[in-house]
Amino acid sequence: MINSPNQNRTGKPTAVYSLRNVDPHVCRCLGYELEDAIASMHDARIYAPQPMAGSSSIVDRLAKSCFQKLTKKRYKLTPLPIPEPLADPAEHDLFFMFCQNPSDARFVTQRPHWRKSFAQTACWVDEIWLANAKKFPRQLRWLEGFDYLFITFQETVDYLQREGFNAFYTPGGIDCFRFSSCQVGQARPIDVLSMGRKAPNTHKELFELSLRDEINYVYDTSSLPNVKNHVDHRTLMAKQTGRARCFFVQRAKADAPKQTNGQVELGSRYFEGCAAGAILVGEKLDVDAFKDQFGWQDSVIEMPYDSSDISPIMDLLNSDPAVLDQMHARNLRHSLLTHDWVYRWEKILSTMGLPATAAMAERKNRLHEMADSLPKDEDAAQSSVA
Repeated sequence: MINSPNQNRTGKPTAVYSLRNVDPHVCRCLGYELEDAIASMHDARIYAPQPMAGSSSIVDRLAKSCFQKLTKKRYKLTPLPIPEPLADPAEHDLFFMFCQNPSDARFVTQRPHWRKSFAQTACWVDEIWLANAKKFPRQLRWLEGFDYLFITFQETVDYLQREGFNAFYTPGGIDCFRFSSCQVGQARPIDVLSMGRKAPNTHKELFELSLRDEINYVYDTSSLPNVKNHVDHRTLMAKQTGRARCFFVQRAKADAPKQTNGQVELGSRYFEGCAAGAILVGEKLDVDAFKDQFGWQDSVIEMPYDSSDISPIMDLLNSDPAVLDQMHARNLRHSLLTHDWVYRWEKILSTMGLPATAAMAERKNRLHEMADSLPKDEDAAQSSVA
């Protein structure tokens, strides 16, 4: 259990339930970063049980059976945590959990009478595809015990509300203190950085240029799922992104159309690249979430997904360095003022009728000071890349 020294005005610390010891998958590190940020500014106690060897739920056993029959491949069960009290009801009023998907909530809601221990409960669910929610409605039952649901996917929120859930849209976020440590004008030796999913045609063109030493192109060469330490992983990501001139962004699961079924949602790469001051290259999404979070000029240099025409990237790399510095500074400033986790947590607390903390106000002041220290933004028209 991890404790934070900051006092909130309810007089009792928040209980944050974390699966960091149960599932170290790389895609979950963003959520663990959020948990750490909450603990740093809201007197939160992180409960992170250890897995129990050989233990699994009925859901896991059924999933294993179906998966192995359909694919003839092995399926690794995720063991349930050691059964222990979620928290002492006398010590906590608010219970919070970040879930990668609805099934994560079973680690909590399968326990009898768990809800009675807390005055209010909240769950942030990062990924609920609308098509899956409609096709497999039973998965939503794991979420029924929470008073408030905060959902990263904007298009799914209306459906959940119609199904009777007290659901609210909450965009993704970032730890700006980790990702925004870079300075405008500093060396950015990585010309193009691509993390995670790669568009094959675009990758092929950039790879050929890198072989001829025309650009420094950095990309993933493996798909290892787990990390040893989420802090180390996120710090390395931040350091790499802060040394990149261009950073690829795309809609969530752009290469999995059968899963998304046409649903367009912001991917986390937008927030990571922007906070590091990199110039985002990729899709300008025609959805409200993108317009709200990345609505300034040149927030993203448009390039269709999996395009083999990489001229937008080459035009960027050959631009006036002063213009590029302006673009780096603009992205940094917007991220510091709108994307940090403190703004997301503030919205969650406000929705639940709870006050912000002194530590949150201090964090926001530091973020504003960092933004004020950046070079003044010149005429936005100067940032356009011909």
